Amino acid sequence: MRLVFILSLLLSNIPAFLAAEEYFCPVLKKLNSDSSYSTAQLQKWMFSVKINHTGNTATMSRCSFASSAGAVTCDDYQADFIYEDHNTGHKKFYYFRGQFDVQIFNNLSFIENSGRGDIAFGKCDLVK
Repeated sequence: MRLVFILSLLLSNIPAFLAAEEYFCPVLKKLNSDSSYSTAQLQKWMFSVKINHTGNTATMSRCSFASSAGAVTCDDYQADFIYEDHNTGHKKFYYFRGQFDVQIFNNLSFIENSGRGDIAFGKCDLVK
């Protein structure tokens, strides 16, 4: 009985930050150094970012429509560094080799720096 009580205390005090969070972030606006993507281009290529964040690890996925596959495909990257501002609720995910980063703000707006000269904006959905 005592063991059950101790286990229930321990399990009830597991920090919330260890819970998995999954964000789906469709791109609503995308810019590069020369121009802005049109609405037709955004609809055709279906750009999005997915973040699967658990504790101090995250998988960052950059997704778009691949004509060769006839479907949306994603490239996955393990985040090298994650920063969470507990005062504002902002989260920043970095993949250094690809110079790729995603910032998600407390209202679920996001900015993606592709590391290739493009910057994308939109609003994420918290999937889980």
